[in-house]
Amino acid sequence: MHCFYLFFLIISACSTNVGSNTSSLSSIDSFSINNHAGTINGNNINVALPVGTNLNLLVATFTTTGSYVTVGGSLQISGTTENNYTNPITYVVHAADGSTNSYTVTTSMLPIYAIFTNLNNGTYTQCLVNESGIESNTCTVGQPSYGPLNYPYAVSVVNNHVYFINERANSYTHCYLGESGIESSTCVEILPQLNGESQLLGPTGIAFTANYVYIGNQGVTYNSNPTAAYTQCRVSESGVIAADSCRIIIPEAFANSAGSAPAISGIAFAESYVYFTDSIASQYYLCNNNPTTGLIESSTCITTPPLVSNNTPAGVLVLGNYIYFADNGANDYTECQLFPSGYINNLSCNSFITIPSNNQVGLAAYGNYAYFANSGNNSYTQCSINNNLILSNTCFTVNVPQLNNPYGIFIYALQ
Repeated sequence: MHCFYLFFLIISACSTNVGSNTSSLSSIDSFSINNHAGTINGNNINVALPVGTNLNLLVATFTTTGSYVTVGGSLQISGTTENNYTNPITYVVHAADGSTNSYTVTTSMLPIYAIFTNLNNGTYTQCLVNESGIESNTCTVGQPSYGPLNYPYAVSVVNNHVYFINERANSYTHCYLGESGIESSTCVEILPQLNGESQLLGPTGIAFTANYVYIGNQGVTYNSNPTAAYTQCRVSESGVIAADSCRIIIPEAFANSAGSAPAISGIAFAESYVYFTDSIASQYYLCNNNPTTGLIESSTCITTPPLVSNNTPAGVLVLGNYIYFADNGANDYTECQLFPSGYINNLSCNSFITIPSNNQVGLAAYGNYAYFANSGNNSYTQCSINNNLILSNTCFTVNVPQLNNPYGIFIYALQ
């Protein structure tokens, strides 16, 4: 009796083992490349990656119910094996029972968005961008789920985080940008303060660099006189502004120009320098900047005279060894060459008219095109770029019903 019971246990154990080695499970349950999760639809997997991603040698991370996975007969190790994803490739999952299950893996590019701020009604307009420029027929209007923006002068994006500057609320609005565009339900309005005092006063411009963000102000006073000033805030690696770190800074050169009712509308970084445009005083300010840390050396700031027409300069853009100012009052733009250090070569500056346009304010570029936001006629102007030069004879204007007094513009490829 005791011997028979022992024999039964041995037989049962062997039978269980045989069953586990003949499993037919052969699915891929998750798949990602560079932390971008793939969409699994039946036996098709698509992974959307940032524009410009080199598809030649990418490593996929996956989970499977099968015994092992191959591509072209080569064993695939999750998180280790490199493959070329330029064309669709087939992942074959091998089950324990010898059966197989094949998955076709493709890649696509994440979208590029042009984001405009609409001053009149506190909304934003977002449009898709392709190799030929902004797709105006894709433009849609939105606003934060909490309500309209408050006189949104400017917009910028970093690490899929969108920031709108609310000039009349002394605040900024922070939203998340996903594949379908700005996720309005994630938008939060933030009023940076220090000891109960606002650290944004009539904010009108914004730009990110390294570990900091800089916001231009037009409501700061010095000795009871209006003066130019900027707000400096720290930014986390993920792209979130630390509101409690924001501080208003008035460089001595800015204070010395007090009384001119300045408004810093545009901010751009060029190597070791940063440029602030003053759309009221029709001039710009220049400061040294540490490109590694992102800190502006406020003691180095200087005030400069107008460049050529430079009539109410608003947006400013650096393209390689050139810098461009959108001249709102003159309906043109000013182009200047930059020395290798990033300093303007004043003798090189020229003005160009982008006909037809009307009160261009915001200025942005992506790929082979530059764009001006035209507040005067609810449109944008698109111009070709060649070797960092905006070609004025290629410019054309597109009227967009979804624009309403557009001021800010930013173009961003989703990451």
